[in-house]
Amino acid sequence: MTDKIGSGQLSSILADMNRQGNFPISVLTDLQGLPLASATSVEGESAEMQAAVVALIQKTALQTTKVNMGETDEVTVFDRQGRRLVCRPFQVDDRALVLAVMVPRDRSYRRLTGQAIHAIRHVWKI
Repeated sequence: MTDKIGSGQLSSILADMNRQGNFPISVLTDLQGLPLASATSVEGESAEMQAAVVALIQKTALQTTKVNMGETDEVTVFDRQGRRLVCRPFQVDDRALVLAVMVPRDRSYRRLTGQAIHAIRHVWKI
């Protein structure tokens, strides 16, 4: 990612995805859980807390190779209210990233997260 691309552009991509999907929060992290960009539409939602959860989930996902599973495409955790924390790991050149989205009950997300990943890859390479 060049210096002219900042977290503002990435946050804008996340905010647009949140608006379209009615998602309360999304965060883009590296594999260690360091937040690179986030967007929230709900008071009290913390990108830092979300990033910590993503890091924990990502560590679990990386363990799948030890049980003869292939590369992780998605990890999802459900809460008792039916909300999902969806974590989609992906690569941009040699950089491993994770897009995490809190998805309300009965909402679709796959198309919107795919579009966001495509847009993030595009701006990252400019």
